[in-house]
Amino acid sequence: MTAEIKGIRLALMSIHLHDSPILLTLFCYALSCLVILFTDRFALPKRERRRHRPPTTVKQHLIEAVARLPVIFLVFAGFFAISWRPLYAGAGTMSFFVIFTGISRAKFKFIREPLVFSDIALVADVFKYKSIFYANSLNVVFWTVAFLYVFGVSGLYMYFEPAIIPDRHWYLWALLMLAIADVPWLLLFYGPVNRWTADMVRMLVDKPVAKISTICFGTFTSVVFHFIMWLGARREEIVAELQERFLRRFTISSATMQTTRRRLSSSGNRNPSSTCAGWASIRSTFQRWTGSRSARRSGACWQPFSRAAIRCAPNLLF
Repeated sequence: MTAEIKGIRLALMSIHLHDSPILLTLFCYALSCLVILFTDRFALPKRERRRHRPPTTVKQHLIEAVARLPVIFLVFAGFFAISWRPLYAGAGTMSFFVIFTGISRAKFKFIREPLVFSDIALVADVFKYKSIFYANSLNVVFWTVAFLYVFGVSGLYMYFEPAIIPDRHWYLWALLMLAIADVPWLLLFYGPVNRWTADMVRMLVDKPVAKISTICFGTFTSVVFHFIMWLGARREEIVAELQERFLRRFTISSATMQTTRRRLSSSGNRNPSSTCAGWASIRSTFQRWTGSRSARRSGACWQPFSRAAIRCAPNLLF
């Protein structure tokens, strides 16, 4: 059996694919790009692509395709850096993007929305609450097949495909390739580089609409682009805007508070039921507005209740 495996390995090496390692690596990267550009369209159904596809020209299609190439290159470089095997890097890159495309299609099937970058933060919750995320199929059989695919296929590539790393100063080449694969991702968190990259991405994406970005750039590339835009956002402006909305909706003006204090001090009564409509009026208002099912669904039932509670809240506080 061992002799047969060695014979297969020697037969594969006799094809002389790795005699020109640079050309083979470029060919694998080009093949990965073609496969990914073809399969990215399956992230959304054809009807949804037609409905949400913005009007574009041939030039725009070309720009969208070229914009994906750096992201594909970084993923390809990551697989190549850990193996120095071009065929393995190409197969791993294609599988990586196809898996993201499949996840996006599955998510759209259940909740009518493609994959977005914020979904990655919910990965741990998917395994805890499978029924909520429609992930009941993540059972022992699934993980067995996934484990065999990832590690089994990787092991076969590692065994049968020869590495093309140079023998002389191989550790320097290994560090160089790791730097090429990882440093660009780390630079995204560096301020000047991040702002420049975010501005470039905004010119391509315009508004970060999940469906449109998925149609134009594919699942994983759109996830990366939206993440870059989020990192490059002006955090101070976002925080100020959120604070303004919060204060506008939920705070009580100082003038109202002063008026309530004077009314309470003049009456000498701190009982909420006598100084304002009281909790009985709150209860009746709540029951009247929650009687409508449509009001409950729209959230309108809480507005009169909240106003009545705000009127009586100063009497409980002062």
